[in-house]
Amino acid sequence: SFGPGWLIERLADFYDAYPEIDLQLKLHAQDPLISGEVADAFVTANPVRPDYVSVRLKDEMLIAVHKPSAKGSRRHRLITTWLDKGHIGEEWVDYCKASGLKLAELQDGSFRQCTHYLFALEMAKSGQGVALVPDFLAARDIAAGTVTAFSRRLVPSGRVYRLCYRKSRAHEAQLVALHDWLLSGMAEAPAGRRKRRRPA
Repeated sequence: SFGPGWLIERLADFYDAYPEIDLQLKLHAQDPLISGEVADAFVTANPVRPDYVSVRLKDEMLIAVHKPSAKGSRRHRLITTWLDKGHIGEEWVDYCKASGLKLAELQDGSFRQCTHYLFALEMAKSGQGVALVPDFLAARDIAAGTVTAFSRRLVPSGRVYRLCYRKSRAHEAQLVALHDWLLSGMAEAPAGRRKRRRPA
């Protein structure tokens, strides 16, 4: 979610600032064994080995979204990405507690289940239910009107996105550049809205 939802639209700024760096993007559906043979640096929400630098980038906040035409009903088909046995739909339980809602009064039928936020967002866009997805992932579709916020309330998922790389490589110029660029981008508007100069 971090790659397509946050990183991609800001990449032009990185390329402009660091044209000498050949950046390759790799997407792993499951967190790979963290190894210098797989990538020089990772953004992950999974636990990190102690021999890696772990830089906190972003706490994941979830927003409920659905297709605009789905308004009106008090009960909704809910889309979940929590598929662990005994915990299916757990994020909706947390959402309802934080929102002062009762799940039984909100939910219509069984959960629609999928493994990733990208699936959940597309399902919501096609009118298959209400999805809880990261706010940054839904932002463009909310702005475009392809989905609308069921509620403006944001609920923490408990996941934190971190930049990770080996401690032994912490002083390499290209990793320092990526580290500094990502941290500076956390508080700034997406690329194309505000142009940044290369750090001195």
